[in-house]
Amino acid sequence: MDALGRERRVDDLGALLPEVLMAGSADGSAYLLVRALPGQPATPFAANEPDRSEIISRAASVALRLHTLTASARVVEADLRTAWVRGPAAQIESLLEARDHRRLGDLVGDTIANLPDRAMVGWIHGDFWTENLLVDPASRRLTGIVDWDSADPSALGHHDLFHLVLYDRKKRNRTEIGAEICRAAGPAPAWDAVEGPIIERAVELIGSAGSSEAQRTATALYWLRLVSVNLERQPFLRRRRAWVDDNVRQVIRCL
Repeated sequence: MDALGRERRVDDLGALLPEVLMAGSADGSAYLLVRALPGQPATPFAANEPDRSEIISRAASVALRLHTLTASARVVEADLRTAWVRGPAAQIESLLEARDHRRLGDLVGDTIANLPDRAMVGWIHGDFWTENLLVDPASRRLTGIVDWDSADPSALGHHDLFHLVLYDRKKRNRTEIGAEICRAAGPAPAWDAVEGPIIERAVELIGSAGSSEAQRTATALYWLRLVSVNLERQPFLRRRRAWVDDNVRQVIRCL
């Protein structure tokens, strides 16, 4: 948050970002003091239409703007291929049964082969969904974005767009995110009028929006980063058989 706060290119989004007032440690414990942002979590308001459509659409615009304002063109070389694909896959491999190792290897190979030669790389929030978005209860206007501990200054912008849409689906359908990733990777994901344009724009950040290869690559990149970050932040998930089955083994068999 401190680094993003010094990023002058996002000044027009500054009101949505937490301001770091103080950080340090005391008696062996870390602390962070930030200025409170106005509003309430958007999830309850997004439970019903037309509020959901307005909130999701506005949020997608903000996520895309955050990335666009901070992004620069990078040649996709070995360091980015490792950060986006090979590194996360190495974390995931130990969770898979031997019969799925080849599937993972094929997915890694296909994803790397379909990465663009050059990509726009910049800031993403990393956990961009309605629970981390604050809105004004009266107007449903976005007033703040919280929980930045998954943020990344060198990422592909499609991640926040996928996360916003798929976590909204997860919440509404009462499913695990793995089930929604499998739907997204399927031949007929049935995006609604709000979701469709957001996912189309997300895929365009990877390749042609009408390309099945780009759709699969974008979905795979989202999944690889999501699982990798979850495992880094919550190592205990490795021991939760249901979580691994639903969000790792199920997905590798449908991608």
